[in-house]
Amino acid sequence: MGAADREGRAHAAGRERRVEWSPMAFSPKTRLAYALNLHQPMTYHVEAANYPGGSKLWLGGAFKVIPSEKQWGRLSAVNVDTGKVA
Repeated sequence: MGAADREGRAHAAGRERRVEWSPMAFSPKTRLAYALNLHQPMTYHVEAANYPGGSKLWLGGAFKVIPSEKQWGRLSAVNVDTGKVA
């Protein structure tokens, strides 16, 4: 995507462009791996800010949702033996 600027630059599927925040789960009984997926198009805006100090997260900007873009989520289950989505 390249470097962000003050106007913001789009990030295709969201902040991390992958399964976001939720850990995956596996059931040995069903042989399915489960993942919560999030599609949340955003822009990243560089903003001047002082470093907060300590062990706080400092991004030097902000992610902002694109109001005109659809957001959605999905719970996916994949059979680990076949690789097929259940």
